[in-house]
Amino acid sequence: MAITYENLTPGQILFHQGDFTRAIFVVISGQIRLMHYTSAGQSIKHYEVRTGESFAEAALFNEFYDCTAIADAPSRIATFPKPAFLATLRQYPDLSEVLIAQLARRFHQVKVLLELRSIRSARERVLHLN
Repeated sequence: MAITYENLTPGQILFHQGDFTRAIFVVISGQIRLMHYTSAGQSIKHYEVRTGESFAEAALFNEFYDCTAIADAPSRIATFPKPAFLATLRQYPDLSEVLIAQLARRFHQVKVLLELRSIRSARERVLHLN
């Protein structure tokens, strides 16, 4: 697989929402923030990606990135081209399992955040966390 590495400075954009997908990524060091921008100009933070985590996995099955990736700190990113990564997943099922486990954890975190956002009372949100 043709893995490449990119060093990003704080505030540097790795890809923009709407760019053609080319790869998925892993944070080697640093932190990446994924943002979505609505047509009305509102910015919505998806989540932050930390050292050891992958992101932009939806790019494997989509033509365009659905968010913008921005470095929050000096970051080193490993880039895995889509075709090569898909071929590797087919060849190494254990890697597929690791990826699925990470995505399941992230999905759970998103569900918890959505629950919290639906609770109007600040007191109730705090109690819900405990």
